[in-house]
Amino acid sequence: MKKINLIFILIVLFSNFAYSEQTVEQRPTSVIHSVYTLDDLYKLALERSEKIRISEEDLFISEREKDRALSALLPTLSAYWDVRQYNESKV
Repeated sequence: MKKINLIFILIVLFSNFAYSEQTVEQRPTSVIHSVYTLDDLYKLALERSEKIRISEEDLFISEREKDRALSALLPTLSAYWDVRQYNESKV
């Protein structure tokens, strides 16, 4: 995981370096230039990492399966209610 984060950071840094080599006239006008710290890039990599998202989904699924398995062990309670009302005139 550390390798992936390091590779991501290096790609971002080198692409930013190549972009900074362009003159002002060559740059697109719609691009907003931002400055990122190493901590910002690390947080961004964690947010966008596909493996982390898949692991979070696997954890969620396993927690739901654990709840379902536990519910089979718990006793169940069921109730039935019936009301009958007789008319006095027909009796």
